[in-house]
Amino acid sequence: MAVVIIAAVAIILVMTRPGAGTPAAGTSPTNTPGTKGTSPTPPAGPWEYIGSRNTDPVPLTLVELYPAVITSAGGTYKRATEDHGKNCHGSLIGSALQTAVRRAGCTQELRATYLSKSAKIMATIGVFNLQSFALAKKAATKAGRSEFVAQLPAKTGPAQAIGQGTGLEEALVKGHYLVLVWAEATNLSAPPSTKAGRARFSAFMSLLVKRTVNVSLSTRMVDGRPPKRH
Repeated sequence: MAVVIIAAVAIILVMTRPGAGTPAAGTSPTNTPGTKGTSPTPPAGPWEYIGSRNTDPVPLTLVELYPAVITSAGGTYKRATEDHGKNCHGSLIGSALQTAVRRAGCTQELRATYLSKSAKIMATIGVFNLQSFALAKKAATKAGRSEFVAQLPAKTGPAQAIGQGTGLEEALVKGHYLVLVWAEATNLSAPPSTKAGRARFSAFMSLLVKRTVNVSLSTRMVDGRPPKRH
């Protein structure tokens, strides 16, 4: 298999604000809390239950993180493929990021690739289950131009080619979880250099985080348990 991964153009943002659910500044998280009165008192600290894996011990699942389809403002974003495992090292590009995640005690990696044919953008999003917020925050600082999530190609369709062009990356931390997103154009062209063009990519990535992993992680933060999926 030919090596076709090219370095990210830039890391746009590392979010470490409590409650920051998406990489877009000023955007509120999508919380889906249950009845707080039925839950034990959450641990002290801004991240409540997800400040540490010790208070959030239930492993993540693909079902809770990645819906098959996301819709927003008439646009449809379909999940092209997904994967999970314990090989955190193999799901990252770049030795500095790999080392930081290993030292942070990574026990899970869960990735999915989404495709928007109308927007002509595809993206891989990955969640890494680390020991604590402090270690996740430290690991996020290693993400950059040559340190990013390994793209997850689909078996068919345009998303087969993800990773064959340059892209934009965003990194964020929510509790003890590190979230990395890589996005690129479906025609493999270079990311747009204009402000408007980059804003379109950023909006896609922000929506992806908000409608996927943020739902589950916000529920875990507030309720101390995964959300119920129907």
